[in-house]
Amino acid sequence: MRSIGEPAALPPRGFALWQLGFRCAPRAATPPGRSGPDGWEVACFALVQLAALVRVAGGLAWTAGYIATIIASAACWSAAFAIYAVRYWPVLTGARLDGKPG
Repeated sequence: MRSIGEPAALPPRGFALWQLGFRCAPRAATPPGRSGPDGWEVACFALVQLAALVRVAGGLAWTAGYIATIIASAACWSAAFAIYAVRYWPVLTGARLDGKPG
């Protein structure tokens, strides 16, 4: 059984950061004159990192409010992927640039 505050949240959060980076980095390099991610993409990365920090450090520092730290962590993580979904919805549902189906 895991103890309260054990860093069990780090592997899923690490995967979440990898997934965001995999999706955002190639697009950021494509448009001419653009050197990096925009503010919304940075916010996604920051929120996922904050979620991991709140989940692990919050559980260690504030054991009485452990459930509150889990809820706060889930809110940060959900907000990050909600921003991602809203920002990339047009790309994911729009027509292909080459005109082919799919």
